Amino acid sequence: MNFPLFIARRIYNDKGDKRQVSRPAIRIAIIGVAIGLAVMIISVSVVLGFKHTIRDKVIGFGSHVTVANFMALQEERPNPICIDDSMMNVLKGIEGVAHVQRYAMKQGILKTDEDFMGVLFKGVSEEFDTTFIHENMVEGVIPKFSSTASSNK
Repeated sequence: MNFPLFIARRIYNDKGDKRQVSRPAIRIAIIGVAIGLAVMIISVSVVLGFKHTIRDKVIGFGSHVTVANFMALQEERPNPICIDDSMMNVLKGIEGVAHVQRYAMKQGILKTDEDFMGVLFKGVSEEFDTTFIHENMVEGVIPKFSSTASSNK
């Protein structure tokens, strides 16, 4: 007789030929379903955790809302908009707005002997909130620029 077939019949038919499933077969099935369900719950939790982390980092480096020139979406070189202090006060006065800041962006290309890489420089003013960058910075420091003195940083 085939040994695997003997074991399978032994587990399936525990007491004679009554055609009912034995207790070990039921336990094995329950344990298998429980392990599969646990693995699925853990994997969904990990994916959702990564989703929240990535979303928080994207928002931290960017913003929830950006005020920009409408035509900038259709042009290769966006035209900046001028936001004076009165406009800043209006934006800060909106309910739910935690922080407002001005910035400028410039695209560029870095070239080495072997490769090219696109870069996007973001220029910020003194009102820039550096809390997120300090929390996520792995190495280095943010230079402290002054509007009255020059710097080589």
